[in-house]
Amino acid sequence: AADSLIAQIKREITSKPFRYVVNTHFHWDHTQGNHAYRTAGGKFDVIASEPTKKRMVDLAEKRLQASLAAVPQQIDTLQARASKSRTAAEKAWCESRIRQLRAYQAELKNYHLELPTITFGTSHVIKDKAHDLHIEYHGHAHTGGDVVVFCPQARAVATGDMILGTLPFIADGYPKAWPKTIDSVAKLDFDHVMPGHG
Repeated sequence: AADSLIAQIKREITSKPFRYVVNTHFHWDHTQGNHAYRTAGGKFDVIASEPTKKRMVDLAEKRLQASLAAVPQQIDTLQARASKSRTAAEKAWCESRIRQLRAYQAELKNYHLELPTITFGTSHVIKDKAHDLHIEYHGHAHTGGDVVVFCPQARAVATGDMILGTLPFIADGYPKAWPKTIDSVAKLDFDHVMPGHG
């Protein structure tokens, strides 16, 4: 997926090398693609909050290994289901899932976790000629290290998985603290980064 995104960015946005990737939190779908950006070439940094880097070190590799260890049983289950399938559609679905699981095994056989090279406690700012990016950590949310990325010039915010249009995964979340966190974020004064738009 990261390789496809990199190709799309180069095709549709810029052919310049990547300089930064922000890991909004430690979950695999936000960190496992880091290596693809590294191999795309050029000087490159991964930015994350200190709690995100700690969770990557403490949990990400263990969860990956557990996920890979479960694949053979998942394939066996799908093969058994496919052999008993009553419809061609169900059998095709099982075979597709088996192909995906085998591709997952092959892709991650030599996987290396690419850790953040820039970490911060509460805030990190990247400035260039066109834009500023304010990367902010405001406490527990979807995980213990989620950040938001705010660009005042574009008036855009990226929230990772803190805001979703579907039911969120909360196994690493802190739902009891969310009302307090939401209240504190609602009271944030963005006037220092976007005067007149607090």
